Amino acid sequence: MQKGILHHMRRSKDAHELFMICDRYLIEGDRQYQLFATEPFAHLVARPNRECALSDVSV
Repeated sequence: MQKGILHHMRRSKDAHELFMICDRYLIEGDRQYQLFATEPFAHLVARPNRECALSDVSV
């Protein structure tokens, strides 16, 4: 099982190691050219216990 980016970031010992991890996961292998969604996912509530009910949200 491959560990995720957050797992490795949390275990970095200094800024240089952190930036190397970011490069590996976010830039290497032409990842900097991959498109990503600029809009949030529909009906996504990051903290459901802190936000209003989905029925109160207008999309």
